[in-house]
Amino acid sequence: MIQIQRRGQRLIAHSVPGGPFGWTTDEILQEMFGLKSSRSVGFTQTMDEALALFAKGDRTNSKLRGLVATLARTRPDLPKDDATRQMIETLALVLQLPGHGGK
Repeated sequence: MIQIQRRGQRLIAHSVPGGPFGWTTDEILQEMFGLKSSRSVGFTQTMDEALALFAKGDRTNSKLRGLVATLARTRPDLPKDDATRQMIETLALVLQLPGHGGK
């Protein structure tokens, strides 16, 4: 099995002993393709930005509220046992977003 990595404008190929037999899809995406997450880059960036703003403590921040509202629209599409799904619901509840137990 060959692993491909991008370094600037160059692609570097490495042989992976044994191949990915028995690996999870996350392991394949992370080890073989160098992705940090199996989620889309946009979703991950939105979640990271929302959590960073939430950590600052300003629950009235309009950017935070907009990001969480965007994430809340994706929540029903996430697997029921996904921890991110619960995290999004909790953010929406704490921020009292419409349709999530708030005002």
